[in-house]
Amino acid sequence: MKDFLRKNGLILAFAVGKFGLHYALYHPAYELHRDEYLYLDQANHLAWGFLEVPPAISIQAYVAQAMGNSFFWVKFWPVLFGALTVWLTGRIVIELGGGRFAQALACLSVLVSSY
Repeated sequence: MKDFLRKNGLILAFAVGKFGLHYALYHPAYELHRDEYLYLDQANHLAWGFLEVPPAISIQAYVAQAMGNSFFWVKFWPVLFGALTVWLTGRIVIELGGGRFAQALACLSVLVSSY
């Protein structure tokens, strides 16, 4: 565990920071977007998906609906995948032999970008 934290601690901090930052910036006063309502309705019509509707969206909406359909669970998926993107970026830098500065620079660039 100590070796894991030594090797991945910086990117883990960035990923957890991204997760917390997203939830700090999501305010329920802004309500949900119309596409989010569409995705939530797809939980009632589970299918393997079509070209414009991948099946994972329906499954995520089903899980969000099963958890109570609250604002937290609807926004959970984009927040989770954003944090995983930061984690994956850091892991790629580690695999390519980058040091802590390269990890911080790569994770920070994903964290502050619009992606």
